[in-house]
Amino acid sequence: MEAKELRIGNYIYRPDLTGVGLRKEKILELGEKAIVTGPIKVKCDYFELSPIPLTKEWLVKFGFEKISQYFYKKEKFSIELFVLDNINWAFRFRTTEKSSIMIASIQHVHQLQNIYFALTNEEIEVTYGVGA
Repeated sequence: MEAKELRIGNYIYRPDLTGVGLRKEKILELGEKAIVTGPIKVKCDYFELSPIPLTKEWLVKFGFEKISQYFYKKEKFSIELFVLDNINWAFRFRTTEKSSIMIASIQHVHQLQNIYFALTNEEIEVTYGVGA
């Protein structure tokens, strides 16, 4: 991953301390290295990080409500996500019932976090645990 894609608070995968698996972590600091949470602060090079695929489970963690099989909504800011295919989501921000802005498809959790912040000027919060 590249530093320009990431913000403090983004969720990513990083190698676990054994080097054989991946852990979901939240970025605490950005710089020459990315520092992520864990039992201890772990420094990783950007090339070691991997994006987390955006799934229906992540939408629920972020407080989106499932309206139908292909439609999720977060009421407070009238943000909607539609399933495009197995790995892509279309993101729509409704300003009124009659107008909306369609934004390019997104595939990863950090992309949803970044778009949400850009549109609302607020961080999207996880409503229950992230887990490893």
